[in-house]
Amino acid sequence: EVLRHYERVAKYFPEVFSKEECLQDVRKLRADGTISEEVFRKMNEFTEQFYEYNICFRWSPGRVDEIISGALKLETPMMLLHYLKMNKRLPHVNDVMGQIDGRFFNPECTGDFLVYKVTKFMLTKEKTLIDTIFEYSRKLHIAGYVMINIYTIIPFMEFALMVNTPKHYLTRFIDLYEEIKNYLYEYMDDTQLKLFESTYFFRRGKKIIEFYNKM
Repeated sequence: EVLRHYERVAKYFPEVFSKEECLQDVRKLRADGTISEEVFRKMNEFTEQFYEYNICFRWSPGRVDEIISGALKLETPMMLLHYLKMNKRLPHVNDVMGQIDGRFFNPECTGDFLVYKVTKFMLTKEKTLIDTIFEYSRKLHIAGYVMINIYTIIPFMEFALMVNTPKHYLTRFIDLYEEIKNYLYEYMDDTQLKLFESTYFFRRGKKIIEFYNKM
């Protein structure tokens, strides 16, 4: 039973914890007799598998081929970044956006609409999309949808910097990211903040701001 839940959580939510924190938890469960040696071994196998890149399984380069299916996913913008870094080119638009679920076209659907717009920008570099991306990202922030916003605007900003988007287009996104980060610092306790600061997206945000400031 523990393994069943552990695999489910480890597979989809490890970005909340650092790999070391996860290993510490597993060792603690074994030390206090909560789990057997066999379960302990299996948990360590899961940890190595799902933390292969020290980021969440969903966002790992190992899953990059999943975006070449013609069906958008929430992870698509980050997967496109991985694909670009691995292949030195972007896939064909139709390979990524073939038969798209209608929710991605609906601005009332949380996050999906933003994913669609960011994906379209990454595949076409259409600067006319930037205003819409910012406005909807801001709307999500005001509505309290923090993490899906971060997951999507981080790859957007990183890609925009990679393709030399003029700095003035990005200024408001940098300001919004800082606002989101300040919001988290205000409302999270110390433990939650340590977890957030250990995440892949927090580290990417810091690198993006460093690069932006050098432009």
